[in-house]
Amino acid sequence: MSKKLILFFIFHFFSILCFSQLDISIRYGKGTYMMQELKDFNSNIIQSLPVDAKIVDNFPQTGFIEGNLLYNFKAIYLGGSFIYHSTGSRISYNDYSGELKYDQIVSSYSFGPIVKFKLFKEKRVNINPYISTNIIYTDFRFEETQVIFNEEISYDTKMQSAGIIFNIGLEALYKYKWTALGVFIGYSQDTFGELYLDGQKVYNESGNQIRTNWSGIRYGLNMNFEIDFNKF
Repeated sequence: MSKKLILFFIFHFFSILCFSQLDISIRYGKGTYMMQELKDFNSNIIQSLPVDAKIVDNFPQTGFIEGNLLYNFKAIYLGGSFIYHSTGSRISYNDYSGELKYDQIVSSYSFGPIVKFKLFKEKRVNINPYISTNIIYTDFRFEETQVIFNEEISYDTKMQSAGIIFNIGLEALYKYKWTALGVFIGYSQDTFGELYLDGQKVYNESGNQIRTNWSGIRYGLNMNFEIDFNKF
């Protein structure tokens, strides 16, 4: 019975595949990232230092890459999405006697289902809204470096977080044969990822839990490739 069921699903899958189009989408763009609790962590470090250190970078806009694999089912596209983000911050101070550096390095990868709707189509121009819900995993590194009269001391702490991120946006494409180029703009809402160190939750000096937050605006360039199985 189980073999017949498996064969049924395989046959059903390839039947749908043969009457659909495969859409491969690659997006490269920039994102703004909330990261408020990590920014507060930087402020606490500044206040605790006996020197006049400065925040050089504080989780600025950085590039990200996204890949989508979708099937074209009449009015909608259904498929899967994979996204990679990275950003970070740096606190720095130096004088004749040495140097201080505090780096937060944050990177994430997420994956989940995506739905894209065919809103507008006129000759070669397509406008499509999309929405995806992804599981997001974050790797966090905190690097502290002290250089005093050419003697260097460094510490490296690694933490992880996990959560759910919701992505919504709009793409505008210009199609030529089986390819398309365009732009996109969207917004991502993160559910906050609680940071863990060796299986334990991480708290700041005020007793509040430290969390990552990838919420923010996304924008950039879009490239699509279409494979029509009806033509094979």
